Amino acid sequence: MEKDIETLMGLKKLKKPEIKVGDKYGYWKVIDPDTYAMFKGRKLKRCLCECACGYVGLVPPRGLLLGKSKSCGCRRREHQIGRASSLTMEQKDEIFERVERGDSVSALAREYGVSRQSIYNDINWRKKHNSVWGDKE
Repeated sequence: MEKDIETLMGLKKLKKPEIKVGDKYGYWKVIDPDTYAMFKGRKLKRCLCECACGYVGLVPPRGLLLGKSKSCGCRRREHQIGRASSLTMEQKDEIFERVERGDSVSALAREYGVSRQSIYNDINWRKKHNSVWGDKE
């Protein structure tokens, strides 16, 4: 009799959506959906995810499912009010590699037609993101 009442009222038990390895949510790609992190003495469930830019981070599963977390923050730069970046991602990668080899930032700025500060900003952003989890392989 209980099943009939549930059917008549349209009540169904909803299944929890599962997060699986390889699933994509915005720019995040799930690496490990069953990771836990400690915060103020509490064990919290997190998903180990890789952003499209290469950054790897721990993301709350609820944030992925509800669409609250779409990227690591790298996409904020694209939506900022102001001038668009004058360098493409390929150029930024090349500049970063050349700076690591020891090329002068001033010479690179003249070559690419940007300010030294622009190059320093990109280098510092890249170092910050790569220092947390290591270089992308």
